Amino acid sequence: MESRPRRILVIARGHLGDLVGALPALRDLRRAYPAAHITAVTNEYVAGALDHCPFVDEVIYGFGYRRRAAWDRLVRGIKLGAAIVGRYDTAITLRMSPESAPLIMLVSGARTRIGFDKPGLAGRLLTHRIAQQPDRVSNRVVNLKPLEALGIATDPSYPAIGWLPDLVRSETSRLLADSGAAGGAGYAVFQLSSHWGCYEWRSEKWAALADHLIETHNLRIVVTGTGDDFELAKYQEVQRLARGPLIQLLGRTTLSQLFDVVGRARLVVAVDSALTQIALAQKVRSVMLFGIEPMVRNGPLPDEMHNLAEPIQHWEGSSALAPAPNPHCRFGESHCHTTLCNENSSLRRITVEEVAQRADAILKAGAPGHKSRATDEIPRVLSHTSD
Repeated sequence: MESRPRRILVIARGHLGDLVGALPALRDLRRAYPAAHITAVTNEYVAGALDHCPFVDEVIYGFGYRRRAAWDRLVRGIKLGAAIVGRYDTAITLRMSPESAPLIMLVSGARTRIGFDKPGLAGRLLTHRIAQQPDRVSNRVVNLKPLEALGIATDPSYPAIGWLPDLVRSETSRLLADSGAAGGAGYAVFQLSSHWGCYEWRSEKWAALADHLIETHNLRIVVTGTGDDFELAKYQEVQRLARGPLIQLLGRTTLSQLFDVVGRARLVVAVDSALTQIALAQKVRSVMLFGIEPMVRNGPLPDEMHNLAEPIQHWEGSSALAPAPNPHCRFGESHCHTTLCNENSSLRRITVEEVAQRADAILKAGAPGHKSRATDEIPRVLSHTSD
């Protein structure tokens, strides 16, 4: 580029786990251009996740996952266009970008438009086309490719989510104390359910694992997630099967509080989800249960493997072991949770014994701590370059 960008638009569409996976890219972008005004366009589903984040100056919730009528999509598009029109000199789209991303970048006024190539006219709207979105590599690495096209030095390791204000931390402390999770030997965080019915571990397995961690490690079990009916029903079923009590925080935390709850935990156990990505970022040890997605995409990086996270998968991408196609499957949307969902073959093969063994080993290793918690804080420029 001819000059350093002053106003940068970053399209970071996706669920919470996808947004957490974009944090290394946002951090590296801020490091490269500390004086720039950086705006992230994200999904409405993750509202609040970037509150107080030093890597961005502004967040626009321009995307949704629910099925919408054509007129509703049109209104949403007009609102997004009005919010960004002519405001930016550089636009970058990360993975999970919609087909409309190049048009959005054009509307923003950005003369430099960087992203993964799109078919037809959409691709020709990009000034910097990255030929192909890598498949069998970490999603964190994929998100860094557009930055590398700008010559920015990148690092796929997670920054700690250390920007939470004191008010959030005090609210989290109060919530944990009131719910009975504070004190003692600490707690493990479980995510029992998923927005996709094919991506759940069986209730009797969760109950047996909870009893093992309570009886072997004297841990409390904290259940996080949304307050949706199917998540509450899953919790109630697991609690009925477990001998020990579970602490239910479903729908009771903001996203900032969830980051803090995870950051204080001794262990996280969850299927491949936002919770496992938050655990990696917060340097909290985890056991990650993988289903239909190749483990390399959301699993730990090589230096995080075993030291920080224990991933388990019994599919490994083999089509012979993949679940039978479900004609009713809507995986990839925000919600697919019906009686028609087929249990994923990898999750079905994962036993309580192997998860318990991995949890025992990683707990015995002790807390890893975050190597660069202090250096992850990005100095903020007091005044931006004038437009």
